[in-house]
Amino acid sequence: MASSRECGGAFLTLGAIKMNYYLTNPNPEFSRLVAQTRRGMFFWSGTCTDPDATCAGCRHFGYEGVARKRNGTSGTRKYPKSCALVHQYTGKHGTPFDPQTPACKYFEKTNETISAPSGAGAEDARNSADGEQDNG
Repeated sequence: MASSRECGGAFLTLGAIKMNYYLTNPNPEFSRLVAQTRRGMFFWSGTCTDPDATCAGCRHFGYEGVARKRNGTSGTRKYPKSCALVHQYTGKHGTPFDPQTPACKYFEKTNETISAPSGAGAEDARNSADGEQDNG
């Protein structure tokens, strides 16, 4: 018969395969988030409500900051592959990472598309352009 003994709250059975160490089960979803999150991100990668969103399309990705030089002057320094939220909340510039990384829950779409002017001012501009063509 196999002997058994208690080992700090866990039971071991010698000579048989019965081991219970009371370890927690790993969470596969959390492991996935940890694996895909890059250093320098503000929150877990892939937690955006849009599954196709990447950091490249976020308004927080890439920013400019003031850099102070040793001679006392200051200038603008660009951080094109870093998250502005990391700098805003920690005061440190985050590590640059790949723009195609899945976005976090703080994703805000950039407004890079410039739309045609609309409103009364735009209509007046179109009418004046038409009038100039007729007069010329």
